[in-house]
Amino acid sequence: FEAEYGSFGAMSPREKRSSSHGVKPRDGHESTVQSLKHALDLERNIVHLLQQELGHRLAPRAEGLQAETSQMRRVQEDRESRSALEQLLLMERETSERLRRENAALKTERDLLSTQVELRAGGTKLLREELAEAEKELKGLRETFRLLQRHPAMARDVWRESERVRGDSPSMASPSRAHHLDGFAPVDRYGVVLPLSQERFQES
Repeated sequence: FEAEYGSFGAMSPREKRSSSHGVKPRDGHESTVQSLKHALDLERNIVHLLQQELGHRLAPRAEGLQAETSQMRRVQEDRESRSALEQLLLMERETSERLRRENAALKTERDLLSTQVELRAGGTKLLREELAEAEKELKGLRETFRLLQRHPAMARDVWRESERVRGDSPSMASPSRAHHLDGFAPVDRYGVVLPLSQERFQES
C-alpha cells in the first residue's frame, strides 16, 4: 500500500506521476469539461456568425428570386388573360358573323314576303276590278232578263236579228231553241247570254 500510495501525509507515486504532468487528477477532469464547454460555445458562435453571414449574402438573392417569381406570375397571368381575351374576341367575331348571316337571310325573306304581299295586293286589286266589272255585267244582264220577260215576242226578234248580223239565216235557227228562248234573254251559238241594254232593246 505504501509502495503504491506512500505513507500518510506523503505524496503517493500516482500523485507524483500526475504532478509530473502538471495536472492534478480532480482538477484535470474539471478543466477538460470547461474546455469542451468553451469549445462548444465557440462553435455555436461560429455557427451563428455563419448563419448571419449566409443570411446577409442570400437575402439579395432571395429578394431577386421573389421578384422574378412575382414577375413570372404576372407574365403568366397576363398570358392567360390575353388568351382568354383572344378567345372572347374570337367568339364575338363568330357571333357577329352568325348574326350578319341571319340578318341577311331575314332581309331576303322579308323582301320575298314584301314581294308576295305586293303581288297579292295587285292580284286582289285585279280581282276586285274584275268582280266590280262582273257585277256591272250581271246587273245589266238582270235588267235585260227582266225586259225580255216582259216582252217575249221582241226577244225572238232580237235573236233573229243577232243571227242575221252574224251571217246566219233565221231559218237555220232551231225551233226548239227559239221556243226555249221565249221569255228568256238571248244567247249566242255557244250558249253565252247576250247583254242587251234597254235602249238597244227598244230600238230593236
